[in-house]
Amino acid sequence: MTKWLIPISIVLLISCSKQNDEFEGTWMCSYVANWENDTLKYQNPCVKLMEISDDSLYIKTFDYPRIETKDEVHVFNYTYDNSMLYFGDDSLIFSSTSKDSLVIQSNWDQNRVTVFKRLPELSSPPVNFEEDFYELTCNDYVDSFQIINQELLIHQNEKWSHDGERDPWYISEYKNYKFLVIKRWSGIFAESPLLITESDESKIGIRLFDLHVIDGTIRKVKIGRKPIEISGTWVQNSPLKYWKLFFPYVMGNPKEDFKKYNHLDTLAKITIDSDSLSISQYNLSRKYKYWTSISGSHLIIELPDSLSEYDYWHMQRLNDSTLQIYNYLPGWFTQGKERVLFKIENER
Repeated sequence: MTKWLIPISIVLLISCSKQNDEFEGTWMCSYVANWENDTLKYQNPCVKLMEISDDSLYIKTFDYPRIETKDEVHVFNYTYDNSMLYFGDDSLIFSSTSKDSLVIQSNWDQNRVTVFKRLPELSSPPVNFEEDFYELTCNDYVDSFQIINQELLIHQNEKWSHDGERDPWYISEYKNYKFLVIKRWSGIFAESPLLITESDESKIGIRLFDLHVIDGTIRKVKIGRKPIEISGTWVQNSPLKYWKLFFPYVMGNPKEDFKKYNHLDTLAKITIDSDSLSISQYNLSRKYKYWTSISGSHLIIELPDSLSEYDYWHMQRLNDSTLQIYNYLPGWFTQGKERVLFKIENER
């Protein structure tokens, strides 16, 4: 049995007096929770779609590497007898809770439940996310992101802790439904496919299935912010918490043995031209192509395949002679954000 279908055996808490047509339909897994003192405590989101038809059970999973699921559909024949649904090596016991919800209980932990919400009867419209700047709103939550290409986006929201981070994305389909899948590990996108409900010239309607079902919108936003002036040669002017910060850039290989280099020997120097930048440190130097984000606040650096496809710096010009760079280090030597001050050369 595949790991994507766990829990292996589950019980649907529904009245045995109803017929199986009560639970036929398409359901989106919303969240997993535990009963504690008669109160349902939210634990984590759930990434799964389930459709029950006359004689077939469909279970769709989405592409989320962290939880080792792929975008695929598993189809089973099932039989139903005395409130028991049998499929493959598993079984479900259920009737109906309500027309909109199924509460599923694990047979190995009676306090652990999984909540499914019925998907509305709709056909998701075709959507086209262009390489542009967008704003996503769900209740009080607002995020901004730029579509870099048809596989990658970068968050650009200075009020959000994930500002400047990048996420893979794609559109997943199941019959008439389409979902925007953003492969984020935390926050509102955390392994929660967004159902596309509508689309017109001004917005795309989405629905998030989590502790609550929340409707939201995604709109293309015109940015009036001008890119900051960054041309020139900049010399590091503040200490590094993670002294290996610029090491992968000058080496071009994150697996290189950095221990033989003394980080106190030299400060990092960055020379920025109209479309390229050179990073120098440890008497080493490498040159990269770059371009700025639509908002003008992020530097997108094109890296060779030995490092990554792109990297992103968030920049802030503090004054005429000082440039602050926020650098993110996903998957190299550490996780987190490093703020580094640079002074224009000869004005230190």
